[in-house]
Amino acid sequence: MRKTKLSLAMTALALVGLGLAGSARADLYEIGFTGDGFSASGLLDVIGNTATGGSLTVTAGLTPGTYQLVTGTGTSTGGNFNYDNDVNLSDTPFVVGTGILFTDTGLSTGSTQISVTASGVNYSVSGYPVGPTFTVTDFASAVPEPTTVIAGALMVLPFGAGAFRVLRKKQAA
Repeated sequence: MRKTKLSLAMTALALVGLGLAGSARADLYEIGFTGDGFSASGLLDVIGNTATGGSLTVTAGLTPGTYQLVTGTGTSTGGNFNYDNDVNLSDTPFVVGTGILFTDTGLSTGSTQISVTASGVNYSVSGYPVGPTFTVTDFASAVPEPTTVIAGALMVLPFGAGAFRVLRKKQAA
């Protein structure tokens, strides 16, 4: 019995440690842009102040479809857009650098590219090879991370163990 308790305690500590380990994990944000006949929403993975992954689904205004974030920094194929993926999700606008870039097939020739850049308190969304530039507003909100859910479940574990112990004592009596 004592071995089981020790084993459960060690397992719980290990799981909590895994949930708290590493400050280099990505935070997931839901993003969206609307206005001027354009509408899109998606998810953005952010480490520090850099977008490291994500997607954008365009539903109106440019070629509808789902586009993947181009990671890193650089210039798009054909030199149409610059991007550095610098973001600060507590600011408005949250794109703080030269912009973020999404494409349908990567940076290959013939890919459809969607560039999002800051323009005052709004954004400019441009597409290549299709579409004009749209002036849009945004939203960005954090998506609850799985480690928070796991931590909550682990906090309930001692109560469940205590209830189980009380039930066993009642059955034994």
